[in-house]
Amino acid sequence: MTDYKNWMTAREAEMGPFTLRDFAIPGSHDAGSKGAKVLAIFGNEAAEAQSLTVKAQLEAGSRYLDLRAKWLPDIIQENFITQVLTPTTPKVWVMKHGPAWTTTNMFDVLKEIREFNAAHPKEIILITLSIEGNNPDAAYLEAQKAIGPALMDESTADLAGRSISNIMASKKVIYMQKWPDSDNLLRTGIYSNAAYTPIQIYQLLKEKYNTMPSDKLWVWHIAPPYRFLGPSLQRMVQFDFDYFAPKLKSGELLPYDLNIVNCDYVGAHDWAGACIEHNDHKLQGLRPTAPGHISLG
Repeated sequence: MTDYKNWMTAREAEMGPFTLRDFAIPGSHDAGSKGAKVLAIFGNEAAEAQSLTVKAQLEAGSRYLDLRAKWLPDIIQENFITQVLTPTTPKVWVMKHGPAWTTTNMFDVLKEIREFNAAHPKEIILITLSIEGNNPDAAYLEAQKAIGPALMDESTADLAGRSISNIMASKKVIYMQKWPDSDNLLRTGIYSNAAYTPIQIYQLLKEKYNTMPSDKLWVWHIAPPYRFLGPSLQRMVQFDFDYFAPKLKSGELLPYDLNIVNCDYVGAHDWAGACIEHNDHKLQGLRPTAPGHISLG
């Protein structure tokens, strides 16, 4: 795994005058799904979108975390097999992905984020958080407290308007919103359950990119849909990375004005490095003339 703990800090001089909306930000689809299983049996065939902890994903360069949690007693109650396999149920919110769930406590994940921020205080982190069950609004308030003093005020965040240098200087570098969308970040972005192959995902980007907002951040979901039939999720992610990483690295995707690039298996595949190379082309004023061919423009 390549170390990208400080990739934004190292590029502050170049990226600082611009906004987060101007760059491809590597992100983690279902960031908390390491170890996720359906009915406590089926795992990475379809449910485990990440193979690393959230802290390790941040160290691998991810700066957007798609987090989803659910009250564990509700999960157990809904599934007969898990009732049998789980004789005692801790009263906690655990990370989930669709019908799959983990044993990872949501507040342990938030602690990892806070610890990463303490060690790398200029790295900007974006979070969408879904909480289900047992008074989720109160749980969200507790989650905000758990992030600590680096948390931005959502009402004044202005992610697409403030410069990166301004955000870094404020020391309020963690943005979190309830899942999915807000005035600052369009999490729904570009995605379709019908877009399963890399070619279909690329076609959807071509069709939809010019409908994305310029006054807020938005998410392009490279992640394949959740399903059990067909190739495993791990295999599909390999297809996606092999297809899209060269396009990101070459600058071929510059015309699509990418923003948050939401991926599976961050760190296992060098999605951050591919996005950083894409951004370097943009900073240099390079534009593609044909797939894989770059010229000054």
